[in-house]
Amino acid sequence: MSRFPTKLVVFVSVLSISSIFVFIGWGIFVGTRTSIEAEKTNQAYRLVLDVVSVYVDRTGEWPKHWSDLRSVSPKRSGGTWKWPEDVAEIQHHVAVDFTVQCSNVGQMDSNAFSAIKQIGPNYGSEVETVTHLIEKCQKAVTQKKANAGPNPSNQPSSPPSPASPSK
Repeated sequence: MSRFPTKLVVFVSVLSISSIFVFIGWGIFVGTRTSIEAEKTNQAYRLVLDVVSVYVDRTGEWPKHWSDLRSVSPKRSGGTWKWPEDVAEIQHHVAVDFTVQCSNVGQMDSNAFSAIKQIGPNYGSEVETVTHLIEKCQKAVTQKKANAGPNPSNQPSSPPSPASPSK
């Protein structure tokens, strides 16, 4: 009679310990997988920020589509990503708002930057790099205005010609 409770206690103990190990293992697996995805996203985000920055330097404009960026060579390495070969996969990790213009981006705050967003697990924004990109957009807008010269609509109009006397 005393052997039955002992077997039951051993069985429950082994089952409990096994369950604990399974849950710990699962937690490690999920955490590692999430960390790897966050690193992939971070590297893709940094690469896209770099490519867009080079594009803005070159053209003075914000890109209108991913295809605008394909011919751009990044200034720094993309880590695990190769540009532009991996652009299709990068698009799963980073979204670019192609509807904005440099003038819009130039007015953004680096802490609330929304023109390029990370998709999925990530390590947060690259505030310094984003600030640099915002400044490049501001510079592009300033240069564009300087190159355009004075706006004719802002020029004073010539005085109206005297009305012909009515007879």
